[in-house]
Amino acid sequence: MLSFTGAFIINIIVTFTFIMMINERVSSDIRSAKEQFEQIFNLSPDASLITTLPDGKIVNFNLGFLNFTGFSQEEVQNKSLLELNLYENPADRERLLKELAVNQSVDEFELNFRNKNKDIRICSVSAKLIIMNNTPHVISIINDITNRKNAESALIKSEEKYRFLTEFASDVIWLFNLTQNKFTYMSPSIFQLRGLSPEEAMTENLADSMTSESLQRVRADLQKNVKNFIANPKAPNTYLIEIQQPCQNGSLIWVEVSTKYRYHVSGDIELVGVSRNIDKRKQAEEAVLYLSYHDQLTGLYNRRFYEEELLRLDTPQNLPIALIMADVNGLKLINDAYGHQMGDKILKEFADILKNECRHDEIASRVGGDEFVIMFSHTDQKSVENIIKRLNAAISNVRINHTILSVSMGFALKEDPMDDLNDVFKQAEDAMYQHKLMISPSIKRATIDLIVNSIYERNHLEVIHSQSVSEYCQAIARELGFEAEAINQLGLAGLRHDIGEIAIDEAILTKSENLSETEWAEIKRHPEIGYHILRSVNELAEIAKFVLEHHERWDGCGYPKGLKADEISLQGRIIAIADAYCTMTTERPYCRALTEAEAINEIKKCSGLQFDENLAQLFVEKVLQQEWPQS
Repeated sequence: MLSFTGAFIINIIVTFTFIMMINERVSSDIRSAKEQFEQIFNLSPDASLITTLPDGKIVNFNLGFLNFTGFSQEEVQNKSLLELNLYENPADRERLLKELAVNQSVDEFELNFRNKNKDIRICSVSAKLIIMNNTPHVISIINDITNRKNAESALIKSEEKYRFLTEFASDVIWLFNLTQNKFTYMSPSIFQLRGLSPEEAMTENLADSMTSESLQRVRADLQKNVKNFIANPKAPNTYLIEIQQPCQNGSLIWVEVSTKYRYHVSGDIELVGVSRNIDKRKQAEEAVLYLSYHDQLTGLYNRRFYEEELLRLDTPQNLPIALIMADVNGLKLINDAYGHQMGDKILKEFADILKNECRHDEIASRVGGDEFVIMFSHTDQKSVENIIKRLNAAISNVRINHTILSVSMGFALKEDPMDDLNDVFKQAEDAMYQHKLMISPSIKRATIDLIVNSIYERNHLEVIHSQSVSEYCQAIARELGFEAEAINQLGLAGLRHDIGEIAIDEAILTKSENLSETEWAEIKRHPEIGYHILRSVNELAEIAKFVLEHHERWDGCGYPKGLKADEISLQGRIIAIADAYCTMTTERPYCRALTEAEAINEIKKCSGLQFDENLAQLFVEKVLQQEWPQS
């Protein structure tokens, strides 16, 4: 029993000693863990604190918390977060505690704290429920994320701004990964540009997105530009190119593409591009280029193109070179009679003939108002003569009301390399003028006959009036002792005195109401128009002056020049009297016809004012064989 009792006692002592050693070790571990926890807690850069539940009293806090809030240790000790007024919105505390009650912990719970300086800080709170001294506590770590949130907000705003600019800009912004050979982004404005959605455009490869001609240039540029970029990626590496792209509706548009090379984060080479619609600009450029080498009225090449083409053709390999000069006959007469619109119509008619009859190697140009040149190479005289015959045949088939299309032509050849093309041009021009001298007068006379006939066609009374004025003019001339030739000239002037009315609107000539100032000014133009028409024909040039003056007055109040008394030619004064008498005694839309006696009294009343009194009395007494009214 003693042995057993001794062994038992020894065993108890050993066991107790072992337990004491274990407890000491556990206590040491706990102290070490506690020290480590306190060290981590105190040295953490984040704000850390322990609070009681439910009153929220602060039982422990670290230096980070003091730095975060701006309070001192004394101000924080035994205070609650509510007492320190740290919550911007106290309801946030209730939400935090509610989530803790459900989950025992929370991670990255966002709320706003207010520090001692009343600055609002955005914070992320991680918290966990713990039991200390049989009392529930909350250990919290507060991370100030204000700067991060502001940066994120700025980034979002920046992204929104650039997204807005990208999505609503009229230019198309796109990304193309050269390494993977595919589009990675396309802005919505691609729809306005080409009628495609961004998704449809991004599925295209380069060949689909542009014409074959543009693709060749783009591929050549890519090959060169990529080498430059790889060699010096820090260089600007921006390029500009114009290409044509197909639209959804099948049309083609011109696009100006601005590109920049850069490395993607993946290491791929990426192309940042901006595409702008320049179709209208290209059309305008083409129009300007067209007009710089084409005549605006006729659509033929102009003098500038002719001169440049002449230099290009002037080589021995192109001999013989032919120049055909062509000049429209009577263009000024047509302009004077019918206005420049009719003259332009004549020019366009001849230009159309040149376009239709000249082959691709026969280049026709308008080099002056009514002058044209046709030039071509590798030809001979017979071929040139055949071209002129072909043109004349086409001209003869043109029918234009009340006028004639007539063209004089001449040509010359450069067969010797030593010949000067300027001399050849002069030879062709001389030949054309020789032809013009032969046919132009007859063409002008025929044109004047057409003008007169057109006047008579629209006003049958004008035939009788003109003939009567002509007869009275000749009768007065005979009484004055004019020679036969002068009498005939004056008769012709009387017959053509109103030829200028061809350019006056018929509605004005036949208007029964009083004329407006504008209409009256138009009427007053006809003597001058008649003058220009008649003087274009050599044999009628002499009578043109008489026609010009037939509405001048003795007192100087007439038109168009306001001549007076003897400043007016005798023939002009004679026509004035004959014209006035015939007009007064003929029924007109705007007034009734006067009797012979009434007309004579009117002439008497206007003598010395409108008419030469001596001529007026001679007309009444000798031609009309009536008594001169007494004053």
